[in-house]
Amino acid sequence: MTPSSEILQYLSSNLQANPLCTIQIPSLPYSGISADSGIPLQIKYFTLRQQAVTYDHQNVLFSILAKFNSMTQTQMEYSFRTATIDDTAELKHLGINSYGQFIEILSAEHWEKLNRFLTSERTYIDLLAKSCCFVCERNRKIIGMAFLVPSGNPTDIFPADWCYLRMVGVHTDHGGQGIGKALTEMCISEGARLGEKTIGLHTSEFMDAARHLYESVGFRQVRELRAHLGKRYWLYKLDLPLVSVQKLSDFEQP
Repeated sequence: MTPSSEILQYLSSNLQANPLCTIQIPSLPYSGISADSGIPLQIKYFTLRQQAVTYDHQNVLFSILAKFNSMTQTQMEYSFRTATIDDTAELKHLGINSYGQFIEILSAEHWEKLNRFLTSERTYIDLLAKSCCFVCERNRKIIGMAFLVPSGNPTDIFPADWCYLRMVGVHTDHGGQGIGKALTEMCISEGARLGEKTIGLHTSEFMDAARHLYESVGFRQVRELRAHLGKRYWLYKLDLPLVSVQKLSDFEQP
């Protein structure tokens, strides 16, 4: 079954059961619906930035098909799911690759500190134990990851009533495909689904692309943090609206 037919089947069954149902598309770049299409519609769904948009049943289906038909073969090969403890080794490999690009930016001392964190399996085991980790795969290999730590896990940076993002990373061979943004938006959507009020993150001056990504999906700078790894860091947050959404299943490739 093609991704298009899976989406059609999902939407058709839900719309027949409840024509005004609320659905949530997990990843705009790969879901087939554009948040700014401007088409007047009748089914309501929430974009991953939590902006309510109304769509007509019939037009939604045609919009999805048209979007998928215009996608590249590479994009069609991407799939998303949640990670498990069995993915620890692959997550570590990805962490080393995606953050390894900063070796030339950091001093030898600070790189050694970051590298110890990246190469420790305990880093990923501990995160998996307390968070939801979304991953992107291509050819059954993990090429993107993002961890959402729920509220109730305070740190010296994040308050107890915030959920927060950790270790958003994309393999260097797959940059520029919108994977990091898709994973970030999936975390935002999951936070809203869980009833979280605020989602936070911290990022640095040497992560310009990441800062641009976070700001593009609505995060706003709160304050500058204490320097880390010899670099400036900032705390960002995004206030989540109180919404009720139904999660759309990931679409796996045949």
